[in-house]
Amino acid sequence: MPDGRLLHGLLLDRCLGADRWVGWMAAPECDWAGAFDVLLEPEDEPFDPMCGVIQTWNAVTLRTTPLGPVRMLGRLSPHRLAAVRAVQGEYRASHDVMVPPELGRIALRVVNGAFSVLTGAPLLPQDPRRDYQAIYRRAGSRLSGAMGV
Repeated sequence: MPDGRLLHGLLLDRCLGADRWVGWMAAPECDWAGAFDVLLEPEDEPFDPMCGVIQTWNAVTLRTTPLGPVRMLGRLSPHRLAAVRAVQGEYRASHDVMVPPELGRIALRVVNGAFSVLTGAPLLPQDPRRDYQAIYRRAGSRLSGAMGV
């Protein structure tokens, strides 16, 4: 964009009080999904395909500030939001995922015995998704920093 601004998709989870929110970065690249990315499904529609993958490993904390026009690209049901939180819980607990590691694999799996989710597969030792995740981690970190958190 000519003004140097980037467009990022976010799934906001909850307000921490006052003007602070926590959530996750969202991305469009399903083929690059790892085991802790949640792929949105038809039942989650309508949502912008730009935000079709929720990166539960890439949490952001933001302050609400007047940014100009902000477009809502979708909204998840409380049940689906709980499923995203459950996948993040697995990530935080370093939970082993019973899906073979493979670039581009999409897996339907059950999380916490309660939620069916589509995710990618675990990362391989020399997996190019590691570089991909590093790029998105930096973007999430910069976004959180730019928002004064």
